[in-house]
Amino acid sequence: MSALQKMYIRQIFRRLSLAIACLGLGSGAPELPAAAPGEILWTFPVGAKIQSSAAQGLDGSIYFGADNGAVYALSPDGKKRWEFRTSGAVAATPVVGPDGVIYIAGTDRLIYAVLPNGEEKWRVMPGSGYVSSPALGPDGVLYAGSVFGTLFAIEPAGFQKWNFPANGNIVASPAISAAGVIYFGSFDTNFYAVNPNGSRRWYVDTADKIGSSPALDAQGNVYFGSNDQYLHAVSPFGERLWEVRTAGPVRGSPVITTNGTVIFGSDDRKLRAVSSDARTLWEFTTDGWVRSTPALGVDGSIYFGSYDGRFYALDAQGRKKWEIITPDAISSSPLLTTNGVLYFGGWDGRFYAVQADAGLASSPWPLFRGNTRRTGSLAPEGRPPAIAATLPPPPPKEETPEIILPPVRQPTFTNRATPPPIKFTDITSTPRELILSNETMVVKPLPPIRRPPSERIRNDRTPPKISLRSPESRTRLTNPLLVISGTARDNEGLARIEYQLDQGELQAAEGLGEWAIRQQVTPGTHRVRVRAVDLAGLVSDWVEVQCEYVLASPLLLQIMGQGEVTPNLSRDLLEIGRTYTLTAKPERGWTFARWTGGVNSEKAELTFVMRSNLVLIANFLPKTTAPKESPEKTEAESKSRSQVGVALSISGNGSVAPDPRGRQFAAGKTLSLQAKPAAGHRFAGWRGDINSTDSEIHLLLRSNITVEAVFTAGPFAGRTGAYAGLAWVPSAVGFDNCGLAQFTLDDEGHFNGRLWWSGQSHSLRGQFDADGRARQLLARAGETTLSFELSLSHRLPDAPTNALLGWVRQGEWTSPLTVVKAAATLPDGLKAGTYAAVLIPRGLPSSVHGDGWLTLQIVSPSQITLSGKLCDGTAVEGRTTMLEDGRCPVYVPLYGGEGALMGYFRLAAQKSPDWTGQLAWFKPASTKDKVMAEGVAGLLIVCGEHRPQGRSSGQWLMAPQTVLTFSGGSLPEPLGSVLEMDERGRPRFVLAAYEKMELRMDRERGLFEGNFVHPTTRKSTPFQGVYLQQLGWGSGFFAGPEGIGLVQLTPVTNAIPSAASDHLPAESRPNNK
Repeated sequence: MSALQKMYIRQIFRRLSLAIACLGLGSGAPELPAAAPGEILWTFPVGAKIQSSAAQGLDGSIYFGADNGAVYALSPDGKKRWEFRTSGAVAATPVVGPDGVIYIAGTDRLIYAVLPNGEEKWRVMPGSGYVSSPALGPDGVLYAGSVFGTLFAIEPAGFQKWNFPANGNIVASPAISAAGVIYFGSFDTNFYAVNPNGSRRWYVDTADKIGSSPALDAQGNVYFGSNDQYLHAVSPFGERLWEVRTAGPVRGSPVITTNGTVIFGSDDRKLRAVSSDARTLWEFTTDGWVRSTPALGVDGSIYFGSYDGRFYALDAQGRKKWEIITPDAISSSPLLTTNGVLYFGGWDGRFYAVQADAGLASSPWPLFRGNTRRTGSLAPEGRPPAIAATLPPPPPKEETPEIILPPVRQPTFTNRATPPPIKFTDITSTPRELILSNETMVVKPLPPIRRPPSERIRNDRTPPKISLRSPESRTRLTNPLLVISGTARDNEGLARIEYQLDQGELQAAEGLGEWAIRQQVTPGTHRVRVRAVDLAGLVSDWVEVQCEYVLASPLLLQIMGQGEVTPNLSRDLLEIGRTYTLTAKPERGWTFARWTGGVNSEKAELTFVMRSNLVLIANFLPKTTAPKESPEKTEAESKSRSQVGVALSISGNGSVAPDPRGRQFAAGKTLSLQAKPAAGHRFAGWRGDINSTDSEIHLLLRSNITVEAVFTAGPFAGRTGAYAGLAWVPSAVGFDNCGLAQFTLDDEGHFNGRLWWSGQSHSLRGQFDADGRARQLLARAGETTLSFELSLSHRLPDAPTNALLGWVRQGEWTSPLTVVKAAATLPDGLKAGTYAAVLIPRGLPSSVHGDGWLTLQIVSPSQITLSGKLCDGTAVEGRTTMLEDGRCPVYVPLYGGEGALMGYFRLAAQKSPDWTGQLAWFKPASTKDKVMAEGVAGLLIVCGEHRPQGRSSGQWLMAPQTVLTFSGGSLPEPLGSVLEMDERGRPRFVLAAYEKMELRMDRERGLFEGNFVHPTTRKSTPFQGVYLQQLGWGSGFFAGPEGIGLVQLTPVTNAIPSAASDHLPAESRPNNK
């Protein structure tokens, strides 16, 4: 007998006992048997997944949220006291304050404070959606993490106190130590300790995202899990104590027993017990992920749920005592009260009350969030926390206690001067033609962005201008999120955009030149005024917009049988409280039966008043003449007539639960079906005898029904994979306004990668929202925060179909971003192997004449390594990926992050040159550099080719004789030396222009290097470069005392006799090696 059956039998027994007592049929009501451990006391259906864990109020009330956006308050015996509605799913656990106020964090971006009677006290919208549960400090301050990577501190009155930025989503719930320190983990792989005033105390890093909420022991040590498959233990001072490895990500949170044992679950389907010195004591295996945080009983019992749909009870040694089987997964963490009752919700849409073996343990952290009110705090309530630690901690590295900074690497340079931006131009002729024809390209540097001096700001008398873009005034809203956007301009610069809602306090909008306001509003008419403030403090005129928010809810309309409903308002947002009329019209051969669902009527024309989540079902029946029943009908035939079937078909990738195929159902029964799309797909709707776009339908079975579940590819189907591209304005490329984004995208819209910007690397981790947008803020120490944004809907006419578009914003500057999917295979005809190229500079100082060089090693489109030297001798080492449009984006930080090499090049199966492109070169100013003291902002033209393989060494120089020419580099005049290949394939000088000439060749990569005696310094001077074998020429560089010289290899049209070298003076004869 199942636990649910036992529960129903017990309820029937209670009702019979009450009836007997009321009728006086006995001397007294029979004594009820005591509930046994593991017995279900009652259940409460909500009709939606329950991921939120329950909290207990001061009066014993039980509070929990559900995916339908509601927060429920139940009495201990399962009766609903009230229901509080939000506008988004509630996955976080409610928190109960010492005064009984319930704090709720929702995915609708709002944090609510609700009184014990269910009335709203206040609401605040400090950031993006919340899936982590808030923590309540000893002074009443609420701490909540958002999915956009910010920890907010909210004062008891509902005002934001401060915020702390992380570099990734915060889904783990924060915890508070006895000293008031706030601990939390982030998807940026870091675990933070933050002081009560919002300053960072310390942080430790892990190898992967952190989604596990921390637990604390009596000594203040912190325990948390990570997707790196480890449980981590850290001291109150940020010292790593130990870590325990599992076979899967640790997403659940640990609990701590009275003797210091740590118990936690993992995605490897196991619950583990680990001693305080990291020894594994026991393991218990389930059939699903264990993300439910256990609850500890005073008798040592351990209670938890699993994704296998079972709720387990173990003894202190990890042996199973009993279990409860539910229809779906359990991810919430159980609430165990002191009187021994367990409360938890499941994905089956039911909330359970179960008899436990004993009450809650009195250990430091016996259940999720530490206590039954789920405050997540060990600090004594009623007094503000002290910032100073009770013991002197070791000084953390590179930390300033009073400065709020994310854990980014400090740059090794200060006061970086920004070189002027340069312009990328179209190349109309090959680099070889440019050299041989002496044709020059002028790359004009653009002036740096003008920084208005303080005198100009003080003398500014021109106020800024502001304009509205959307919405139009007097717009009617059916969504509580009011979004207003517009533009602003000022001659010297904008300071902020501020707005006022309904004569309230001034608030800051997002952005400056392009600004936006996102404000949750209540039902009714609202007026919003917006103005701009410039750097001089001057303000613009107010611009105003009025709107009206009306409460609306989608009408869920279902059709049973053959017919239609006019007008078809299914899934339309209808105003709550307004009267509507629908008419049911049967098709030929069918008749209208009645309206069911939220309204019952037998009239085809239905007039109703709209209310929240209203479901209407129009029932049609076929016109049939019922035959007179023959008395000879058998009982089996009558039973057969009372059985109906459901013919289900599935189109696309998905499933339906339960599966009705092959089963018979009693006529008149209501059957619920749930459509579940596969990963990367969406549910499109039901077809057949019922038309609906709701994933869950309820069928009234009067006759056989045919229904089809239709699934379509989701927004990320076909978009998954690796992407890369540059964020830049090609006509104004600067070191500080351009960068490279590279990430992978999965079928759920999660992206993970890196952004290279201003010589530094930043982690990219996030997810697209329901509107197809993604945004991540990247904090940089001492510099403007970067806003990385992507959009699925934004398209450009000339953008590749396999591209995603976005922006990188810093201050008022916006750099458009186009990322293209990485190629799976090399283009037809393009060869793997080694490539070599010359880097021809444009826009460099007049003392710089030499060419740099690069080589590529291509294994596959995703395995391309490059190495080389710039003409100043700087080594270049990096990697790139070939995109589906044939381009390869490049970003190589140089000079300790103070400079970079960035741009695109293209590889194509064509006649040499088959490697072309343009790269921007940025080098910082330095007084130690005699040649480039003012730095470099120049353009490098890429001209290269595939290195032929298997050729004889005698063909390395394609011409019989080649001239090796030196120019610039403080040489008095250009001079050339003639060389040829000897019979053993080695270079031999026929005529040497300088003393002690040497030349060495790397035949595989096409590189050459050597030495000559510089006539000015009389010192041996090295040179190097690359020879393009198929083009028959090459070039490189050498360093002179006051400039960089050019070395070139070009063919000789009229051969010089080898004997000519015999007539040279002995000191000028070549040193052939």
